[in-house]
Amino acid sequence: MRTRRATTLIEFLAGAAILALLLTLGISAFTNLANTNTNTVAFPQLQKDATDIVNRIATSVRRAGLCTSGGTVDAAVQSANSSSISVCVPNYGNCTVGTGCTLDTSIVGVTKYFTYSVDGSGNFSESLGTLPVGGSVNSAALASGTVSLNFQYCLSSTSSYNVSDYLDDTTNNAGKFSWVSGGSLPLTASQLKQVMAVKITATVTRSGRSASYTTTVRLRNSPKRVIS
Repeated sequence: MRTRRATTLIEFLAGAAILALLLTLGISAFTNLANTNTNTVAFPQLQKDATDIVNRIATSVRRAGLCTSGGTVDAAVQSANSSSISVCVPNYGNCTVGTGCTLDTSIVGVTKYFTYSVDGSGNFSESLGTLPVGGSVNSAALASGTVSLNFQYCLSSTSSYNVSDYLDDTTNNAGKFSWVSGGSLPLTASQLKQVMAVKITATVTRSGRSASYTTTVRLRNSPKRVIS
């Protein structure tokens, strides 16, 4: 008659260790899969939020008009820092945060400004006020999570430029334009009149994940144009 050999303590412990290892590997694989799925779902929304913020700022920067009073005259950008920007909206009425301003030619000398910045909690803010800075301000938070902004400014070599000049024509315009950023900011009053383009970068961070978007905007009305 055959006898059954009993399981030894060493065999039992070895089996338990193998089982624990398999469970650990299985849980790790499941966790990695779950994290990958979360990142796949979250990143597009982060990218969209960053893109929306940049496009919102870009629209105001592109359309900014030259201030005629109350701020830096003949400048579309009224304050230029690495993390914030204010642009001029002269002779406009019916301005609303989030929707911009409607042109009203009957309004003369009423200048408003949009300021884009990040508050102390990392929230993106769009503010609307009247010049000089210090007027009434309304703010709108446009994205949850932590937002950071970065601005760089392209200046023409003079306060005016010929309408035939183009920012991307580096051959014919060598030496006519320069980029200012970082420690060289904020811009002075004379430099504000020379701004012809702004590079805007927004980064949105949420739950340890980040996405960024950058675009360069050419101002329609700045610097003040002369035809020659």
